[in-house]
Formats: sequence, C-alpha cells, structure tokens
Amino acid sequence: MPSTPTPRAGSLRRKTPRTYPLTAGDPSLVPHLSALRDALNLMDLWRAAVALLDAALPNLHHVAALPCVEDRPIFVISTVPGQDQPGYWEQFLSCEPPLARVIAEKPGAGVAYLNDHWSDDELAGTTFHKSIMEPEGWWYAAGFLLWEGGAFIGHLGMNRTRAQGPYLPHERGILEELQSHVAAAVRRVAAFDAERAKRAALEEVLKQQPDGMVILDWELRQVFRNKAADDFCRRWNERQSEAGQELPPELARAAGELLTGSERLLRQPPVGKVGTPVTEISHQEIDGLQARIRLLHPREKQAIKPHCLIEFSRVLDRPGYKPTASFSLSMAERRVAELVAQGKSNSVAAAELHLSIHTVRAHLREIFSKLNIRHRSELAAVLARGSR
Repeated sequence: MPSTPTPRAGSLRRKTPRTYPLTAGDPSLVPHLSALRDALNLMDLWRAAVALLDAALPNLHHVAALPCVEDRPIFVISTVPGQDQPGYWEQFLSCEPPLARVIAEKPGAGVAYLNDHWSDDELAGTTFHKSIMEPEGWWYAAGFLLWEGGAFIGHLGMNRTRAQGPYLPHERGILEELQSHVAAAVRRVAAFDAERAKRAALEEVLKQQPDGMVILDWELRQVFRNKAADDFCRRWNERQSEAGQELPPELARAAGELLTGSERLLRQPPVGKVGTPVTEISHQEIDGLQARIRLLHPREKQAIKPHCLIEFSRVLDRPGYKPTASFSLSMAERRVAELVAQGKSNSVAAAELHLSIHTVRAHLREIFSKLNIRHRSELAAVLARGSR
C-alpha cells in the first residue's frame, strides 16, 4: 500500500494576514514618505502617495483630482482598473460629487470622511454612488482635501468596501498626520512647475540678449546657454589652448566653489534680486574680458536647488571700472561702433543699420561712456586693442 507523502515543513501553514502600522511614525512608512518628498511632478507624487497609503492602511482604490481650476481638475487619475475605458472620466466628472457637501461644511479641513456627512440612504441615492461607487464596490470614502489661500484646489481620495469597514479612530489619526506630508508635496510640485515656467520664460528672454549668459545646475551641467556665450567662450579659450566653445575651466571651477556647501542657502532667505555670493574673474591676457558668476538662490525652500549664472560683457560694469575693449558693448552698440570706427557718419550708420539718427546718437553716448573715450577718432584704436 503506497504511503501518504509527508508534507514539507511549512506547506500547511496559513498565510499570515497583512498587518498595518498603528501610527504615522512607524518605520515602515519612512521610505514612502521619503519618496513623497522627492516627487518632482504630479505623476511621481501620485505614485508615491498611493504607495504610502497602501502601506499605511487598507483601501480598495485611490483617486486623485488636482489641481482644480474653476472647479474642474486638470489632473485626474485613479487605481480603478476601468479608468481607461472610453467615457469613464467624463461620467466621473459629470456626477454631482458628494464631496461638495463636505467642502461646504468643513472649509479648510485637511481630511474628510464622506460617510460622516451623508447618511447611508442619502449616499445611496446620489448619482455619483449609483454611477461610480456602487459599480466599483465602494461604500466608505475618505480624502485629503488640498487648499491654497483658502480656496479648494483638489483632493486625493481613498475608498473602501462594506467588508473593509469604516475608518477606525487610529486610522483617522494616521490620515490626519499623513495629510500634512501630502499637502507639502503638492506645494513643492507646484513650486517646481512654477519655477520651470519662469525659467522657460527667462531663457526665452536671455536667448535674445547680446551678452553671453550660461546657467549651470548644482551638478555643473549647462542647462542654458545663449549664442552670445559661444562667442565669449571662444574668445576666452583661444589664448588658452582649450576647445573653442567649451566653458573655460577656471569659470567652471569658480562655479563649483560657489555651489560647495550651498545647501545651507536652502535655510536662508534670498538676498538681493538675483542672489549671492558673486565671484568675478578676469581673463589673464585679454584686458576687459571678464565673467561674473552669481549663485542663484532658490525661490522657495526645497523648491529648487541653487544654480549658477555666468554673465559676460556689459553686465560686469561697475562704478569706477571702464573696460578698454568692446566686450562691455551690447550687440547693437557694437555694430554702431564698428561703422563709426570705419569713419562713417551717424547718418550713414543709421541708414545701414535701419535705425533712426537719434538711436545712433544714443548708442554712441553709451559707447563713449563704457569705453571711457571722448572722441570718435579714439574708437578705432580701442576696438583694435580689444580684439587682440
């Protein structure tokens, strides 16, 4: 008679039920809170928040709708499997949301529980429950409410089935603590988005500037560089056996020194319009060719790390300093200077450059002031000396 096989050790053990933390300070939540702090965009924030909530307490699904503009969210997403079906979000957003009552009754609240504001019969009679909650098996719902300047800007919700039961007191305590972390992450991401938009607008302006400008990030990578900077780098490097348009090594070193230890600036208020400190470096051989390196201060704590702005040309002017070359001139001033240095009159220069005679005269006043000269006859000599 064949013997009954002996079961392997552990094969008859029952699966251990999943346990959840009793407080928001549980070590198991630390990695998820760290990921939430590191989120750089809404999608990263969403993934980190869902992972955090999944680790903190049992839920069936999660939904995010933010930020709201004129009561309509511009970013909606959920963990519902059917959210990609055609018409799902149109139906979701067309229903009168039960959350509206919560927002009206608890303005400024951080966490709201839908079932505290609706009786079972009332909730079951809403179109949102019939169209969205009931098909998905939701019965209990909670959410992080997000506000900006007293205005509701969105929420991150979680839902449970009847079997999972309502949110218990200790779970509510956890959610109350986690809400502040999620709200802070939303503010950081919004600050990043605003900073990116401002930087894009700034770069569009800087591209048109006649003066060379380079922006380095905190890892000394060039994140912006206009065409004028290519000319200045080529001019700077040609006497130093460096590649034509590469950033001069002494400028990169100086920028690195400014950024060293710059994390402390995250804890200090901005100083000045652009930021401090500032380093100025002069070319060892070419008189008047200089670069100023500024440390760009973060606009908001933890919103963005410090960057470096390297400026060439006329932005270097300061009281008492008069360069002996044309590197401080704007592109328009340089064109006028070159024509006048060739002996051409103001009217001829104006005609060739398609400028008014008044504009040419204004440029000449600036040119004389910047180059510390008084007569047109001196201009050719100064330009020649600066081009050596």
